[in-house]
Amino acid sequence: MSLQHILLQPKLLLVSVLIFLAIFSLHARLGTLRSAYATIGVQDDDSHHEPDGPDWQARLADVQNSTLGFQKVFAISLSERTDHRDTLALTSALTGFEVDFIDGVKPSDISEKAMPPNPGIGDGGARGAWRGHMNALRKVVAEGIGSALIAEEDFDWDIRLKNQLQDFAKASSSFLSQFGTDQVPHYAEEAGEAIEYSELLTWFQDNQNSIPVPRSPYGDGWDVLWLGNCGMRLEARRQDWQTLAIVRHNDSATVPANQYYSWDWDRPDPHPYRSYPNRTRLYLSQPTDGVCSIAYAVSQRGARKLLLELGLERADKAFDLMLQDFCQGGWYGGLAEPHACWGVLPSLFDSYRAAGPETKDSDIVDGEAGRVRDSGYVLNIQRSVRLNARKLLAQPPEEIFDQYPYAEGT
Repeated sequence: MSLQHILLQPKLLLVSVLIFLAIFSLHARLGTLRSAYATIGVQDDDSHHEPDGPDWQARLADVQNSTLGFQKVFAISLSERTDHRDTLALTSALTGFEVDFIDGVKPSDISEKAMPPNPGIGDGGARGAWRGHMNALRKVVAEGIGSALIAEEDFDWDIRLKNQLQDFAKASSSFLSQFGTDQVPHYAEEAGEAIEYSELLTWFQDNQNSIPVPRSPYGDGWDVLWLGNCGMRLEARRQDWQTLAIVRHNDSATVPANQYYSWDWDRPDPHPYRSYPNRTRLYLSQPTDGVCSIAYAVSQRGARKLLLELGLERADKAFDLMLQDFCQGGWYGGLAEPHACWGVLPSLFDSYRAAGPETKDSDIVDGEAGRVRDSGYVLNIQRSVRLNARKLLAQPPEEIFDQYPYAEGT
């Protein structure tokens, strides 16, 4: 039947138009459904193998991009702390990545009606900090952001951050591919029984052609990557159903000697970390007793869980202590399955303490009035980008300042 004949018969024309619209609508809905599945981490059969997509090495190279292998990098900062924003604009540019700011929140601006049940967090700076993290998580969820690094405004890092993150990504993506998030085996906490980073990479090299390429360079299936902290527990303190894996990486180039490792919470001295070979970095699954939310990454799935559990259902502790519960499965003394979290020791990010009055250090906790710091410092970071900003800008380049210079036997 010719097109001219169809056009001359109104009923046939109407039926043809309706059929076309139905097919178009079905195609659009399938595309939307596929996008929604990808957003929440559900994969259809075709998307698993990405036959025409990037290989593993190309995916790992994404860590070198302008968002460190995540979709976004956010820093939570009070709008009036222009000193923090100026510093982050400079130091992130010097390292080759971009930071978007999330406005911090003052506790006085939070309505009591907006608080979740059991608001034991108090009404001071910790409440404002909690709300700032919730605003960042809400943005990730609302805008469908696949993954994001969320940091506090005073975070600092080594000038070789991208290489450090790429090492972390090799460990986490290989480990998640090898065992799956629900099958992470238990490795005893003693130094001799942690899995070697080199062994993990050997397995990866031998099997990379038979396992799917992940969407994220850090692997698929994780909720939180706790990359900036003040310390985590290494010895056992978990229920039988919980698992712990430790990947041991000898990284003499970017890890300070063990004697310089510092932690901000009450632990016996020497810290268990110091039982490991010198200049070792540890990658931990299901970390326990983590403190300080200096910097952490979330997947879309992880952001949704955090927004529900730490934003709508509770606000009984400081945010970092609730994040600790989230990762290890404890809440109000009860038991719950821990979420898929990874941690790292020594931390890849730490809080910078600038020269000048110590009252400038934090908008959550007041510093001691009258005390003035002669020079800035940061713990556990060997070649701080903040301490080296002037040297990185110098022409010709100046020798980089190393807080913990390598010496024979360290």
